[in-house]
Amino acid sequence: MSDGGGDMALRVNKKELAKLLGYQSTNAVDRLLERYPDFPIVERGSNGRDYVFDVENVKAWRAAQLEAERRAAAEREDLLGQSSLPGMSDAAEKGLSGSQQLNFIKAKREEHKLGLETGLLVSTAELRFELDRAFTRLAQRLDALPENLARRFRLSPEIVHAIREDLEAWRKEQVADLGELMRRDDEEAPRRAAAE
Repeated sequence: MSDGGGDMALRVNKKELAKLLGYQSTNAVDRLLERYPDFPIVERGSNGRDYVFDVENVKAWRAAQLEAERRAAAEREDLLGQSSLPGMSDAAEKGLSGSQQLNFIKAKREEHKLGLETGLLVSTAELRFELDRAFTRLAQRLDALPENLARRFRLSPEIVHAIREDLEAWRKEQVADLGELMRRDDEEAPRRAAAE
């Protein structure tokens, strides 16, 4: 059916759409319209007038909806995987009984605690705090460096400006690199915890 604009578009009513979507009745389409305010409608129906839907628009919308639902399910699965107890997946994979799994997890927890107490492991919060302090001191010294060099070697303002620009560019690169490293570490942490 033509839409009157010259290009061919397949347009259907509610009953035809229900059939195309594999539904037995138009009630399922009504539920879609209620549930999804963004459902693509060409013309709303009223007394004596059918709803009109463009099949291609509905297909595109449905594909996007299915993809969004797939992503949401994958994110939920990922969150559930992250929230499992460390070592639980290992214990379950080894075919241990419930009490054996509990003992396995307790042993892993004690191993982790011992690692922290002996200094073989450092908490992430402690490490981030110390790195923050170190980088703050480094930033303060780098900020003062161009002026210190200017005084010490009687450098021209142009050279001092060039040094400042180079330091700022280097600093931005380092911040980006560290941000990427921390992002990757945050993404890998749940996998490492599950592997323990």
